[in-house]
Amino acid sequence: MLFTIPQPAGKAAEGSADENPLHLLGLSCVDIERFLGTLYPSVYGTYKAHTIDEWTSILNLSTMWDFSDVRKLAIRKLQALSMDPVDKIILSRKYRIHGEWTIGAYTTLCERREPLTIPEASRLGLETAIRIAQIREQIRSCSTRTRGPYQLLSASAIRRGPPDKRPSPRISRPRWEFGKGPAEHTSNRSGTPNTGKALTNVPGTTRLVADVFGLKLT
Repeated sequence: MLFTIPQPAGKAAEGSADENPLHLLGLSCVDIERFLGTLYPSVYGTYKAHTIDEWTSILNLSTMWDFSDVRKLAIRKLQALSMDPVDKIILSRKYRIHGEWTIGAYTTLCERREPLTIPEASRLGLETAIRIAQIREQIRSCSTRTRGPYQLLSASAIRRGPPDKRPSPRISRPRWEFGKGPAEHTSNRSGTPNTGKALTNVPGTTRLVADVFGLKLT
């Protein structure tokens, strides 16, 4: 497509010869070398990239140029590396990375003993910092109670009427199917409730984080 674009008379198209290279503005030679080294490795299945910076560089170009397989590889490699949770969240936002890795980063910030630092809050943004603070407060407010943070938040959300006439909420504890919300109970031929396979109890904080930030548990 590039070379089908009409060119001015007497002027060769960029990239048509060594004397007239294609200029990729905003990209460094190092970034392109990393990307090409992954796309065409000297030994199949072996890559020169090892660090967060290197794989982030590869993720950037693979996302920009829509190389889905290289993008998936870069994401897998990044997820296998040790990374600060704030860096995980920022990377997830920029490159639309979803799933357990991203939710885990939010959950770590919500459950750790130390609150967000000013530099961390600045990097995450005001709205995200406030939401994390709200979840942390919710977790700590119920630390001595029997119900988890998800049930307590749900209970406070459904109360209606004046304080002296509010009914005591009855919160059910459904079993959750990972990534699909509460499992629908069906019956088999014997009449025994069948909740299906692959059910798991998603931790309350993880479920709360997914709901608050609109993330999928997949």
